[in-house]
Amino acid sequence: MPTRKKRSITAEDLYKIETISDVRLSPNGAHVVYTIQRVDQETEEKYTNLWLVPTKTGNHPPVHIWRPERHPSSLVTRWEPNCLLIEPGR
Repeated sequence: MPTRKKRSITAEDLYKIETISDVRLSPNGAHVVYTIQRVDQETEEKYTNLWLVPTKTGNHPPVHIWRPERHPSSLVTRWEPNCLLIEPGR
């Protein structure tokens, strides 16, 4: 494998980073919900997408369940006994 030349991180590199956060396990342990946030290079807007993935073994890809227009810094997710609640924050 060829050796890559090291270089410094640039501002453009930062726009390629996606941040995973707000990881929550369902009450029955069958699913995990999490967010992935990115920043749009042209508009500087933050965008957050919500994903759901089963925890059981097998080849189950994550399901994209929420794609807001803009960054919902006030988006709150929480599990209830039988469902996932997605609501605006305070």
